[in-house]
Amino acid sequence: MPSNHQPTPLISLEAVALDTETTGLDARSARLVEVAVLKVRGETILAEPPFVRLVNPGLPVPATASEIHGLRDADVGDKPGFPAIAAELDGVLGRAVVIGHDIGYDLTILSREYSLAGQS
Repeated sequence: MPSNHQPTPLISLEAVALDTETTGLDARSARLVEVAVLKVRGETILAEPPFVRLVNPGLPVPATASEIHGLRDADVGDKPGFPAIAAELDGVLGRAVVIGHDIGYDLTILSREYSLAGQS
């Protein structure tokens, strides 16, 4: 089937590399403690500073999670909750292609956080 659209090579797409740190590994109950986003185009990191925010999960960070990512209650206790950073994160993500290691987990966590914040 002919198309009037020209294909876009993956290397020319603007993307964002996303990573999250959480209170656990079960995406049904884990809460966000850190989110990081880096804008890339092909093999180039764009000249913007990365978006890195610590997030107060609203519950204690389990020792088992702290052993993985190194973040403790003292690191996130005075940080804003997810609703306070949601709009800024939206602006960074925009409509870019989202990439990352174990991205399904990260996106599930973010989807749950947005839902809990009333921002489906």
